Amino acid sequence: MRGLPKIEFKLASFKYNYQILNYFVFHKSPKIRKRILNVYPELRKIYSIKKNTERDKFIREFCKRQSSKNSKAIMKKKEIIDKEWRKIHTPFMKALSKVLEIKWPNTKIIGYLSIVPVYPRHLNNWSFSFYYKENTKGIIAVIAHEISHFLYFKKFKELFPKINKRRYDIPYIEWYLSEMLAPIILAHPKIKKIIGKRIQRGYILRKREKLLYRKLLLLYKDSLKNREPFSEFLKKTYRLVKRINRGFVVKGFP
Repeated sequence: MRGLPKIEFKLASFKYNYQILNYFVFHKSPKIRKRILNVYPELRKIYSIKKNTERDKFIREFCKRQSSKNSKAIMKKKEIIDKEWRKIHTPFMKALSKVLEIKWPNTKIIGYLSIVPVYPRHLNNWSFSFYYKENTKGIIAVIAHEISHFLYFKKFKELFPKINKRRYDIPYIEWYLSEMLAPIILAHPKIKKIIGKRIQRGYILRKREKLLYRKLLLLYKDSLKNREPFSEFLKKTYRLVKRINRGFVVKGFP
């Protein structure tokens, strides 16, 4: 169908893997650091290296070693993901557009297979990455989740054009809301029948997030029942989350 973005899966470059690992292994969130260290316990050594140049060398050598050692496995997983995503790409993209009530722009989305077990998305160029060793169903869930962010924030910008884009990322409320709403949007009947139960809920961990998620889910169900436009639902939930988090910055999250 014309008008739908194409998605291309690529092997993350050495530079990309290095930049992502170098950023997240020193991230202020202990949960993110723990996720990386659980997969690569040998990286714990990095915290005992005092000189920046030596730490940089250690990370660079680690990335080169992991990429080289696992190149065949990464390529094989790329072939699997290409095949599996192709099965649902068109119906998923159409359904997401209808649910969010906004058309896709004429662009390309790139998903990078990375050696780093985190899942960043980049709104500036509509790209994201995922850990290649994740099981296939898990990766499909990540892809759906990250793609939903791109169109969601296009809708968000349309409704709230004066909000600075830097607030679309952690630790701001706008980022927080997007992570709460992504699994709710993907559970919409039109989308659920395509991706099934493959929904990523990575940030809904603490009691606080679970309670808010349930509240937003109930609001969404009421919105669908009353045939309310998605834009009205989004305005309502944005007001709610801002009221709950008056500081506009999410502290200690994730």
